Formats: sequence, C-alpha cells, structure tokens
Amino acid sequence: MFAACFRFAVPADADMDGMRKLMKDRAKKFHGLPGLRSKAFLVDSERREIGGNYVWQTRESLDSYLRSDPPSAGELEKLRRHVEGTFEGLRPPAAASAVAVGGTATSLRRLVGAELEHETLERGIRVLSTTPIAEVAERFELDAERVRLLPAGILILEAISDLLGLPLRIARGGLREGILLELVEGRKLG
Repeated sequence: MFAACFRFAVPADADMDGMRKLMKDRAKKFHGLPGLRSKAFLVDSERREIGGNYVWQTRESLDSYLRSDPPSAGELEKLRRHVEGTFEGLRPPAAASAVAVGGTATSLRRLVGAELEHETLERGIRVLSTTPIAEVAERFELDAERVRLLPAGILILEAISDLLGLPLRIARGGLREGILLELVEGRKLG
C-alpha cells in the first residue's frame, strides 16, 4: 500500500464546522476511484488545520492520474478537474498573504522562483509537460521522484492560490523547522 498525506493551515476566523460539512459532501467524489482503499478528511479545530490522508492499493493506482513521462495534456486536464472538484464550494476567509511550505513548494522554488502565482505555476506545468522527468531532475537538481509528483502539487497549489486570490510565497523553512523552533523557544506544541 502507498499513502499520501496533505495538511493545510487555515486562518483563525475560518468556519471549521463549514469545512467539516464541505468535506462530508466531498467524500462522495472519492467513491469508486480505482485503487483508492481509503480517504480520510482531517479537520483539526485546535491546530487550525484541514487535510486528507489517502491510502492506495498500489503505487500504480496512485500513479493512475499521471502515467506518461512527461504527463500528457489529457492526464493533466483530468487531474485539474479532480483538484477543482475537491476545492469546489470552499470559501476561505479573506487573507492578506499566503505561504506554501513542504517538498513541492521547496522544489518549485528551483523551477519557477519564490512566488507562486497562476502564471508562474502554469509555466511550471508547461516545463513539466514538455520535458522528461529525468531531464527536469538533472536540469533543476531535483530528485526524479519529486519531479514526478510536481504536476499534481502544482495543480493543488494553483487551485489554492486561485481560491485565495493571492500568490503563494514559498517559505524558507517547513513544518519540521517550525516545530524545532517552537521546541527551542520552549513553546507548548499543539
């Protein structure tokens, strides 16, 4: 089995009950996906996080959205529709800025720069859809497995940026660094 996990921080004024309801409504969209064993939506009101855990029967099941190297326009469009459907109806509260953290964001810094907006993310999709994975990995000094996952990550980040109406700045550190800083400063974690 193969698992994928996603977490997103939400603003303090986000309607967590509304997010729970939205996620329950979204659950139907995941029924019958070939190879998907389980999908668990996560809503953590205390930590102000939402997310999802996916468990796939095989690596091939997970890869079913993006099979080609590079991914074809049809595969990307199928994935784009899935991502858009996942965020459909979500109305986040207004935000002044947005920050992207994690492996996809860090890798995208090398590919498109430190700010992720619709145009730069689309440029990243163009590169990834016209260049073999091994070539992108070598050119941008990225792990080939990370490059294989980047199209899905870009489409998710693009949907979030569009939903917020804001570009996403890429953080210099990530979740692990934040936890370490809290421990060093003696703050209580979550």
